[in-house]
Amino acid sequence: MLLLVPVLAIIGVAAVLARAFRALFSLLRGGVDMFVANDLHDVRAQRGDLTGMEEATALRRSGRERRAVAAARISFWIGLLIAPGFTPWPAHLCASYVIFWLLPDRPSAPRIRGSFRIGTP
Repeated sequence: MLLLVPVLAIIGVAAVLARAFRALFSLLRGGVDMFVANDLHDVRAQRGDLTGMEEATALRRSGRERRAVAAARISFWIGLLIAPGFTPWPAHLCASYVIFWLLPDRPSAPRIRGSFRIGTP
């Protein structure tokens, strides 16, 4: 029993770290999506394509929402990593994080799928 709590604590911290890295990559992917959506908006504005500009604006809006959700998720996971330091029983709290290996990861915001052609038609 004495050895079980530290082992579970290490496994639990690894579970939280894995989810934090997933949230970080989601945040980075949202940044790339925003870059592409901004570029798409600029190209459509130069061409005078009003409908395309509306689509690009919708992409930018959904990209901002996805980045906000990803930032909140990474803040939550980092908070879970910091919280045990402020409790009198950090090993037991970290050991309880093992549950995150069993619970399914919440799906991220809906992905935007589509094909866009940049340039002359």
